[in-house]
Amino acid sequence: MQAPTAIPVAWHVKETEGAIGFTEQKLLLNGVAAMIPAGMQIMLSADRFYGTANLIEWCQKQGWHYRIRLKNNLILIHQGGEITTGEAAAAGLTSLCEVRLGKVTTECRYYS
Repeated sequence: MQAPTAIPVAWHVKETEGAIGFTEQKLLLNGVAAMIPAGMQIMLSADRFYGTANLIEWCQKQGWHYRIRLKNNLILIHQGGEITTGEAAAAGLTSLCEVRLGKVTTECRYYS
């Protein structure tokens, strides 16, 4: 089996005083999605300034895998209770499946 390859496909530089926001991200992501051949497995990696429910939802709709570092103050709903991303990190949790962040529930899918 061939090992996965990481290739930076596109980026956009914009001077801001914080994250660029999902509206800007979506424009770039839609452009990248149009370049990807059908049937390719994609893993989107994102830093904590880009980790939002909107980005997770967009990845899910595209069928993309995602690994997104989240800010430590976000509230997650997991197994009927609340936990912050900071509390999850302090507990040594590196990923959580079936967790609700805002309007979206995370998925756990693995490369085969």
